[in-house]
Amino acid sequence: SVFFKQLTSLLPEAKHQGNSLVIGKASLYFCPVDQLVAKPESANLVIVDEAAGIPVYLLEQLINYYHRIVFSSTEHGYEGAGRGFSINFIKILKHRYPQLVSMQLHQPIRWRQGDPLEALVFDSCLLRAELPKLAIPTVSHKSNQHIINPLSKHVEFKRYSSAELVNDERLLAEIFAVLVTAHYQTKPSDLQLMLDNSQVEVACLVLTKSICSQPNCSLDIQNNNQLNNQVVAVALVMHEGKGLGVNADDVEAIKNAKRRLRNHFLPQSLLSHCGDQLAFNFHYLRIMRIAVHPEVQQQGLGLRLMFELKKMANEQGADFIGASFGVNYSLLQFWLKANFSLVRVGFTKDKASGEHSALLVCGLTAVTKSKQLFFQKQFYRSFDYLLLDEYQAMNSQLVRLIFAGNNVLEQQKLSELDISNVIAYTKGERQYSDCVYSLYVWFKQELLKNHTAPSKEQSLVLVARLLQKHNNTKVCHAYGLTGKKMLNQHIKNYIISRLSLS
Repeated sequence: SVFFKQLTSLLPEAKHQGNSLVIGKASLYFCPVDQLVAKPESANLVIVDEAAGIPVYLLEQLINYYHRIVFSSTEHGYEGAGRGFSINFIKILKHRYPQLVSMQLHQPIRWRQGDPLEALVFDSCLLRAELPKLAIPTVSHKSNQHIINPLSKHVEFKRYSSAELVNDERLLAEIFAVLVTAHYQTKPSDLQLMLDNSQVEVACLVLTKSICSQPNCSLDIQNNNQLNNQVVAVALVMHEGKGLGVNADDVEAIKNAKRRLRNHFLPQSLLSHCGDQLAFNFHYLRIMRIAVHPEVQQQGLGLRLMFELKKMANEQGADFIGASFGVNYSLLQFWLKANFSLVRVGFTKDKASGEHSALLVCGLTAVTKSKQLFFQKQFYRSFDYLLLDEYQAMNSQLVRLIFAGNNVLEQQKLSELDISNVIAYTKGERQYSDCVYSLYVWFKQELLKNHTAPSKEQSLVLVARLLQKHNNTKVCHAYGLTGKKMLNQHIKNYIISRLSLS
């Protein structure tokens, strides 16, 4: 609204209505990023404001549709995490577009150069915290190639109290910088939470000097103290639920939607959204943030940290460990791999990320493992139905992964008629609409059996058409198919390829 207000004051001859402004034959309009990805518009120029606040996978989809784009963003300060954008996305842009033009504003426009208050705020809130360069040794091989030492054997799990972090500003800044890199919504209030909230713990994986114990290590540890306690992964966790000051009146008020408690997100969500009347009878460890240093990602350190967190939760007598976050394919894949169960997906999308929020839990005792299974079953019972309503616009790749995770509900069995219908459709003997229910039942079973199959990318068309019930036009537009005939042939080819392997 401020943007359009400025424009109309500068261009009095322009016509402004809602989210658009027209001047002569030219027009400018605002569109949320998730809507623009779901339904690309014709545009001469796309300007993405505060791009660092948008997940990288959504930005990637934009560059698939548009070739004249400006990505504008603050890379540090109160706008949040710019480093995921500047580290990961800029690398993608440079690879795909060598002609990329990059410009940076150095002179501040909100305050004067060298303003002392600005310096105080930035230093106090660690808004200048720089991601540390890891002193990781390499190992020489006969091929003269150098590879990073496998890190899993050379990290140690450590927990830090707020007192320790306050007394070691280097460590505090290092931890906060790693968190900011991975989470676009990390903000100064998270720093306050780390240091002030007694329910919060900070847990890390740190490098140990044993990484240089191999005889052909290329780093001289005698003169390199950097190796000791360098942070490679961080988790910010909060204790919630039983024993943390919640009484029966609070629970009753939550149940009647009259109160929401801070610092008790997991039990409150399980009570309000999943209907668990006994949710506050358990002790939870909620993982608020988890991040791995960009230099050492994809080396199993995230799962190693998760293993250590579960071990810590057990030692502290927690009943559940869980998390809630804006869900996308890669994130959900990680959490499912760590044996967490999806128990809820929010009905509305986050305005900043364009993602649905997901709630996942992992039971740590016999009783809570049973409850985890119950929650999971309840989620999958309604997912099919909600996919035609609240979740209809959900990313098809994410839908496929969620369906593939359904190993708790008994699948509807294929009848002989269903099998006959599927085969008849592939041979062109029956029309799509005559066989669609049989195709639907067959495909759901196929997803559960073969969600890691090489043909999984080809299955997205079937996810969109059979499971999400998108119409022919929408599916063809999304996957580059020329029309209904090509769409039907794609579905037939996929089924034939899967049947030949079964």
